[in-house]
Amino acid sequence: MGFSLVPTNEVKPMPTVAINHGVPGIGKTSMWAYAPDPLFLMVDEEVGLKMLIAQKRLPNVAHFPEPARSAEEVIEATQAVATGKIKCKTFVTDTANSVIGLIYKQVCAECYNNSMVEFMSFHAGYETSIPYIANYIRLLAKIRDRGIAITLIAHTRIKTFKNPLGPDYDRYIPQMHDKAWELLNNFADLVLFSNYEVTGEKASKGKIKTTTQQTTAYLYPVRSPAFDAKNRHGLTGKIAMGKSGQEAWNNLERNLKSCRATGKQEVEPEEQKQAETESQPETGKEAA
Repeated sequence: MGFSLVPTNEVKPMPTVAINHGVPGIGKTSMWAYAPDPLFLMVDEEVGLKMLIAQKRLPNVAHFPEPARSAEEVIEATQAVATGKIKCKTFVTDTANSVIGLIYKQVCAECYNNSMVEFMSFHAGYETSIPYIANYIRLLAKIRDRGIAITLIAHTRIKTFKNPLGPDYDRYIPQMHDKAWELLNNFADLVLFSNYEVTGEKASKGKIKTTTQQTTAYLYPVRSPAFDAKNRHGLTGKIAMGKSGQEAWNNLERNLKSCRATGKQEVEPEEQKQAETESQPETGKEAA
């Protein structure tokens, strides 16, 4: 469809472009295996999906038999989905940082005589790679235009944020160069950060003090000083990932549907309990 000069107030539904970065082993791959009709593209050494399927931890979700081990193979597989040669409802790439790494290898070979020293000189290679990454994103956009949702899974890292308004601080960001992340972040509609939250209660039995700790995995959809995240769906708070990929996906999907239907996200049970506790009048004031 060409560009039209006729204004309209109608918007067709668009599939979501999601990026999910988080700590290792938290269940990112498992969660997206339960998205609608997923097709996985494993990249480089990211073969965790095959292990999860082999261990009966996940159903036999569709995937390319072997991981893409070059930027050309990534483009070939992505192109097959973009042109409709391969059908799916959700195209999952595991991982985005591996794709970016392969693009850097391609640029190093084509523009810097396979010399990483030249590539890294004044960080010139990262600048040269920008058109390559932009071309990859344009290909992903074609997939979205076909009505297919896109998910890019990514590892995370801790980086010091240079704060121009105050002290610097550490935060989680996807494991890739800042210039690559800026392009992908701008393209995404939903950026989720997955991490564990540790809570503990202290108790005393005579002279013995004990601490009970509980670790819970959450999806965080809103950017904070501690991590990168964002969404265009109205999500406002953390979402429990539960104890399985199926439960994590169900919780995310339910909250997305709630935002579409009511404009509000569901309240997590513990937040609801806290809100109810805070709303209760103090006993002392009641007696007074």
